[in-house]
Amino acid sequence: MDHFNYRDGELYAENVPVSAIAERFGTPAYVYSRATLERHYKAYDDALNEREGREHLVCYAVKANSNLAVLNVLARLGAGFDIVSAGELERVLRAGGDAGKVVFSGVGKQKWEMYIAHANRALEASHHEELVEALEDIAAHWNGSETQTAMSDACLHNVEIALCAIKAATK
Repeated sequence: MDHFNYRDGELYAENVPVSAIAERFGTPAYVYSRATLERHYKAYDDALNEREGREHLVCYAVKANSNLAVLNVLARLGAGFDIVSAGELERVLRAGGDAGKVVFSGVGKQKWEMYIAHANRALEASHHEELVEALEDIAAHWNGSETQTAMSDACLHNVEIALCAIKAATK
């Protein structure tokens, strides 16, 4: 079902004329359809369930659109989120997202941002070896004891195309 369509020459978003939205809120305006977001998320998630037949987590890149209403719709559907900053983590949490389903990836992370992510139980991910030391510092700070860092061989060898989950844990 298409939730954006024309009726008698007028564009509608779901059952609301876009002209009414423009009148009320002015232009330019960003118009989203909750039904369209839900349909596309479910179609993607269902396709992975059917094809892969195993547990997975569909993560939305917050950088693409950090609108709280959009993030809230996705959070309620069970989506995870890919973030690149503490500010994006804050938006995900404000929108009702589960920090345990957040992947903190990308380059240029500040140590204080990694502390915040770790404190909120977000997953730290990277393909850059220089983060290992910073993550061990974070683990030592939060755990107050000797730590170990678990990572895949792919992470150790800095495989460029893969994001490797790194999780610090106490021994």
